[in-house]
Amino acid sequence: MPKLFLRKEQVPEFVTALKGRHEIPVKFIYMDDGVYIWDRLVGDENYILGKIELEMLESNMKKILASLKKKVNLIDVGCGNGKKTVPFIKALSKNHKPVNYVALDISTEMLALAIKNIRNEIKDNLNTQTFVIDFEEGNFAQITDMLRKVYYETNFLTMLGNTIGNPFDKDRVLANLRESMTFSDYILIGIELIKNEDIEKILSHYKNDLVYEAGFFCLGKVGVKRTDGEIKVVYNKAKTQVEIYFIFGKNVITHFAHEKFTLKKGDKILLLISYKSTKDHLERLLNKTGFKINLFMLNKSKDYALVLCQPKPL
Repeated sequence: MPKLFLRKEQVPEFVTALKGRHEIPVKFIYMDDGVYIWDRLVGDENYILGKIELEMLESNMKKILASLKKKVNLIDVGCGNGKKTVPFIKALSKNHKPVNYVALDISTEMLALAIKNIRNEIKDNLNTQTFVIDFEEGNFAQITDMLRKVYYETNFLTMLGNTIGNPFDKDRVLANLRESMTFSDYILIGIELIKNEDIEKILSHYKNDLVYEAGFFCLGKVGVKRTDGEIKVVYNKAKTQVEIYFIFGKNVITHFAHEKFTLKKGDKILLLISYKSTKDHLERLLNKTGFKINLFMLNKSKDYALVLCQPKPL
């Protein structure tokens, strides 16, 4: 039987999604040694989203920090390898003594990697904390409330790297974020935008071995082999999202966590999604889920946005 790579409490959600809906929640690719596959992916020279976002952060840093007005706790939601928040830590260190950096992630391995990377860059004037949370599951107000009482009164959340585009239910995630914030808190969201003429160009970013390896990670952990089928990348126009499937080329029976999986030839398993918004749709989504937009920043080609928001009355 394949080795358990999830925490016990995560197994029912994984089993229900795979057996019941032929889906694998994207968040599970960051568990166990999936972290290192993902880290290679975002560190690859062909991963352009990271470069675009970093350039935007650096060019808009003064504007963003000026909008915050107060000293803040820096809360990295879905921290990844931590590198995308290093520019903020460096900028905040000029008037924060210390900078209070808080990493939130579903993966203990990812949290450890983030702190290691940040500590390699930032040697002093930095307080770090980590919390294992699943922001798809519910709010984390117990953390944000504690930070306001113990450290600075205002929280500044970042959700970068198109993280908001990965969950199946974006409305629920945004509601969880809002429920973790007060009207005086801020959140900065980084998201890729879509234009119809760019669809083939965007799809090409996903048709590479590192993306396939990351996407297939969970199926491999339950005993499926890459030779059992093929990976297909498609664009769902109705949902404006890239979808990556594994399509079985033969019948496969495997076991995981005392569960039997019977997967038939032709079955399609949804491995990854990556939502691509338009400016108008993103504004409507944020408004509907209870956020007001303070800053909407675009890159030159207008295909990536940084959006600084605050909660508003529903």
